[in-house]
Amino acid sequence: MLDSADQIRAERNILVHGLWKEGHESGTAIITTIRLDRAELIKEEFWTEADLNDLIERSTETLTEALLLRNKLIQTT
Repeated sequence: MLDSADQIRAERNILVHGLWKEGHESGTAIITTIRLDRAELIKEEFWTEADLNDLIERSTETLTEALLLRNKLIQTT
């Protein structure tokens, strides 16, 4: 679950902090990120509506897992 949460956080950061421009096709975007701690300082990623929907679904599933785990931990204390 922690690996999944970390991956979701990384993808979320791309969406939140990246510079968006409209893609060449309807329902797409090119998101540019700049990070000094990677070999490729400036990176462009192609995102679709399906990619966004997938991230939302995985985020919801991971949050649900975390809440279930929290509830189990609370019940055992």
